[in-house]
Amino acid sequence: LARAADALGETNLRLANLLQLQHNMSADLYVDKTLTRAKLIVLRLLGGAGYWRYGLDQVEALARANAIALCVLPGDSNADPELVTHSTLAPHHCERLRHYLVAGGSANTEAFLAYCRHLTSNSAEPQPAAAFASSGTYRSTHDPQRPLAALIFYRSVVEGALTAPVDAMIDALGARGLGCTALFVASLK
Repeated sequence: LARAADALGETNLRLANLLQLQHNMSADLYVDKTLTRAKLIVLRLLGGAGYWRYGLDQVEALARANAIALCVLPGDSNADPELVTHSTLAPHHCERLRHYLVAGGSANTEAFLAYCRHLTSNSAEPQPAAAFASSGTYRSTHDPQRPLAALIFYRSVVEGALTAPVDAMIDALGARGLGCTALFVASLK
């Protein structure tokens, strides 16, 4: 999300890792110093409501008291209707946001941010999440005149837009006279 926000020039986004907000005082500070000015809060909780109970209770109370849009989502790919009950956003909006994050990839991440913008400023509504292939070709510099190297890596690298090392490897192989086909896969089974 941070990379997508930077690429889009988005300046009104704050991201926090809940591991940094485990102590009740740190959660209170974040709520008081940052979230009180929010128009929309999206929480992703891996492990359900019990994972961050105190923080969730504080954020939900803030959102309800101040008419802040709140979307509480699971941190994995499975829907969690119990978490959504903590949201102030309508369930269909929460589900739409969840689908962008579950589908993965930079286009869906940018659409997630665009949908957040749509919810907060009534801007144009982006297309629904697009399916992201479980495997495929990331990049190919294949040239029949040069030896070919194959590079295989996990799909999560593409999903998280963490491809800079892969691009550097492809470029380094090219500088040494090798073509490269880089493939991403969901698993190496």
